[in-house]
Amino acid sequence: MRQEGTPLDHETDHSQSEIERPKLKRKEAAGAVRPRKIADVRAALSRAFPGRWRDRDLRPQHRAGVEYVMGFCTKEQHRHFLEVCPAFEKQIVDNGIRLIKYWLEVSNKKQKRRFEARIDDRMRQWKLSPMDLPSRERWYDYSRARLMLEATDTDYAPWHIVRSDDKKRARLNLISHFLSLIPYEQPKRDKVKLPSRDKKHAYDDEATIKNRRLIEEKF
Repeated sequence: MRQEGTPLDHETDHSQSEIERPKLKRKEAAGAVRPRKIADVRAALSRAFPGRWRDRDLRPQHRAGVEYVMGFCTKEQHRHFLEVCPAFEKQIVDNGIRLIKYWLEVSNKKQKRRFEARIDDRMRQWKLSPMDLPSRERWYDYSRARLMLEATDTDYAPWHIVRSDDKKRARLNLISHFLSLIPYEQPKRDKVKLPSRDKKHAYDDEATIKNRRLIEEKF
């Protein structure tokens, strides 16, 4: 299983010199390897906790994964990050901030299908970034870089793994788990009743567009 867009699994560490790096700009990598967007999750949580929560794509965690594998940081920078990250997260938690981290996992087979769809489907080609294909080639290099999970998975800031081959189930499972960690009360909602149309001035409202330029319904 791997993270979407960032293939990861646990294996032995690797030497940076063993990996051939593509010549890509750092800014191309930054937007290319973002974990799968869950906009509907954010919307649901915003409604449940207005003004009381913030979600963040943990870009610093890329230092231990994509930046290391793709050659955007040195071995020393990678090692230093793994050392200081737990202490930094401990400071966040000690200051009263609840830190909840989710890791979206995707299988090799599913990731392959998603990348192929981005290549072949015109509706999805915009998702294909300059980093996708090089990242796909380095599946096992990312696997060896999964040391990041072990180094930053702590009791005070643990990683919660979400299997995301099925996106809809992943979203529901994530929301359900998130809500189980946060004490909350169901908000009171007024009962809403849909009113009937007032027929006092009723007329044939379809007739006014009958001879207009309607587009062909192809779907």
